[in-house]
Amino acid sequence: MLITFLLTVIAWVFFRAETITHAFSYLQGMFSNTLFSMPLIRPTDIIMLVVAFIILEWIGRREQYAIEVLFQRKPRVVKWSFYMVLIAFILVFSNETPKEFIYFQF
Repeated sequence: MLITFLLTVIAWVFFRAETITHAFSYLQGMFSNTLFSMPLIRPTDIIMLVVAFIILEWIGRREQYAIEVLFQRKPRVVKWSFYMVLIAFILVFSNETPKEFIYFQF
């Protein structure tokens, strides 16, 4: 079943590509070693994240699971605000450029 899925996905690349050359370059990008390489992480990003988690742990330093306990007794609005801030950090600190989805026209 997995082999059928993989072959179907590869065939879709040829179906969507404008030229056969474009399809092969897309496949080359899919199976290149960039899948296994580490993303570029700036030292300032790491420092900011470490400082943020140290502050959270310091606030809840008397509990065994500080971050969990810290937000356990908070209203739902506070919890979801924290989640949104985390998502915003992920979006801001990811160095990804927008890429066109291969099947966006369908």
